[in-house]
Amino acid sequence: EALGPGIGEPKPMFTYMNDRIYYFNQPGGEFGTFALMSMNRDGSDQNRVYALEQSDYYNPYYPDIARVGNRLYFSAKPDPFYGFKMMVSDGTTDGTVWTDDARTESEGSDPRAFTHFNGKMYFIADHEYYEYDNLHVTDGTPAGTEEVLSFETEITTLELMGGMFYAT
Repeated sequence: EALGPGIGEPKPMFTYMNDRIYYFNQPGGEFGTFALMSMNRDGSDQNRVYALEQSDYYNPYYPDIARVGNRLYFSAKPDPFYGFKMMVSDGTTDGTVWTDDARTESEGSDPRAFTHFNGKMYFIADHEYYEYDNLHVTDGTPAGTEEVLSFETEITTLELMGGMFYAT
């Protein structure tokens, strides 16, 4: 069943904020081309919030999206010369920016496994030399993004249970 005109099948990775549903869509069905979209709950008033025109997106699945308060967090390539970085949005095009990345190099840190806790977003990111991963936390600002813990292995999932983080 369609979510609204022109949307097609329901897509994974969506969230709800400020009376709107936010989700990723593939305009034209092109692999690697994504758009962060928003719409009303009834499927009306669809808007493109941010275009992720990244033809080299290596993951066949839609990018992660998560919400903390009135901020959306997702991983994207802000331009073709940078790797994947943490993006934060207030749900508008003008209010969508990248936050300070865990890596300063252009390769990006591939932020993933977004988990919210106590009003902040925790996420896994590649270490500077790709040998292992780190746990980071952000409040959505460059000054509020920092490394919390360094793992000596690669991490793919992060879960919060009983006030404790578990990583695999």
